[in-house]
Amino acid sequence: SRLSPEYPQDVPLLRAARSVCRGGGPGGLWVESLYQGAVFQLRRGDQLAATTSAG
Repeated sequence: SRLSPEYPQDVPLLRAARSVCRGGGPGGLWVESLYQGAVFQLRRGDQLAATTSAG
């Protein structure tokens, strides 16, 4: 999230979703992937925060 004079309230900038699927290999192992990336243009005094939770 971003907090700055232009955004005085907490504003989510991006969100990620986890995907889980059953693999086709021996034993039917489960596969999980999560990829996330971002580029931010920040100004002096801007603050970024990250929030994570167990799924």
